[in-house]
Amino acid sequence: MKTGPKLGYKQSTEHVMARAQAMQGNTNGVGHVLSEETRRKMGDSRRGKPRTLEDRLAVSAGIRTSSKTWKGGRIIQDGYAFVRAPLDDPDARSNGYIAEHRVVMADMIGRRLLPNENPHHKNGVRDDNRPENLELWVVSQPKGQRVVDLVEWAHDILTLYGG
Repeated sequence: MKTGPKLGYKQSTEHVMARAQAMQGNTNGVGHVLSEETRRKMGDSRRGKPRTLEDRLAVSAGIRTSSKTWKGGRIIQDGYAFVRAPLDDPDARSNGYIAEHRVVMADMIGRRLLPNENPHHKNGVRDDNRPENLELWVVSQPKGQRVVDLVEWAHDILTLYGG
């Protein structure tokens, strides 16, 4: 006799073996035997839901808009607007979102932003990401103050931003 999940509840070895054999291949992961009708109903209830990898990726990329709770993939955090980024975007955070002002600025200049570049909101409103309200700021400066280093840095800046 085996002790079952409840204290004091005894199951015979024959009962345990019979139950295990009955559950093989027909459980749908719910832990008990399902009738054909129940399995059909469960399959019907999944219809229209993402099943393939491509469908799941589309959902995670924010393409699915039929959900009542979907708000368009735009969230506000600490005053900044974040938008759902494509799955392959290297600038996206671990939650799959990217700061909207960085996306707008990248579109304005026609390339990804460098790590030392930041969009600045002219009017100070963090979620006002209109192109006319954003300007590109460069925040890096060389730590050393040797003239040779400063000249090289100035040359790099002129090459990068034209002038």
